[in-house]
Amino acid sequence: MVCPSKLLYHIPCPGCGITRSTILFFRGHFLEALLLNPNVVFCVLFLFGYPALIACSIFTRSYILPRLYRTLNDTIKRKPLLWMLLLFELLVWLSNIYRGI
Repeated sequence: MVCPSKLLYHIPCPGCGITRSTILFFRGHFLEALLLNPNVVFCVLFLFGYPALIACSIFTRSYILPRLYRTLNDTIKRKPLLWMLLLFELLVWLSNIYRGI
């Protein structure tokens, strides 16, 4: 499957290469995975963290996910952190374009 950004605009998006990067990560090639697409960190955190949070919510009968969402939402609303995340994604995108991923 081809990325819609690559298909329409002929340039990769910040997420291009994330599947290959995740596969490299799970095969133990951590540095290669990070070099291919640094967003692999977020992907792996989500793949392990979300099921763990759901299981914890079920077993403890608590509402962990809505509280976590509110906390993350409030944190990201802070301008400096938001700008750092946007700058990070811009750098990943420019790197993908430069390397032609």
